[in-house]
Amino acid sequence: MGTVLPGLFDESYWNPSLGVTDRHSTENQVSLALELLGKVPKDRRIFLFVNVSALHQPNRIFLEGAEHDSRESQAAALAYVDGQLPPLFEGMRRRASVLVIMCSDHGTAYGEDGYFGHRAGHKVIWTVPYAEFVLPGIHA
Repeated sequence: MGTVLPGLFDESYWNPSLGVTDRHSTENQVSLALELLGKVPKDRRIFLFVNVSALHQPNRIFLEGAEHDSRESQAAALAYVDGQLPPLFEGMRRRASVLVIMCSDHGTAYGEDGYFGHRAGHKVIWTVPYAEFVLPGIHA
C-alpha cells in the first residue's frame, strides 16, 4: 500500500517526522497539510488523504512508561490524534464545506485468541471504524 497508494495522487509527501516512530507525527502531518493547502487557490477543490501514522505500532510512545503496545497505549495514541485534527478541519473549512471520511486500514490485536499485531485474519483486525460527515464551510 505504501508504494501503490501514493501513485494515485498528483503529489505525495513523506519524511521520518511523519512516520510511526515520531511522537509528534500527527502534529507534523497536520502542519504540512495546512502549509500545502495555503499554496492552493481557495476556489480549487482538493482531495486530501492523510494516513495517520500515530495509530500504528509502536503506539507505546504515547503512554508514558509503557514498555509494550497495549489497548491503553492505542487509546493514548488515539487521544493524541484527536487533539491534533481540529486545526486541519478548521483549515479545510476555511476553503469550503468538507466531506470527511475517517476509517482505518486495519485493526490491531492485543492478545485476542492469542493474536498480537495486525498481520492475521482475526475479527479485531478486520473490523475497523468508519465515519463520514460534512463540516460546513467557514466564510470569514
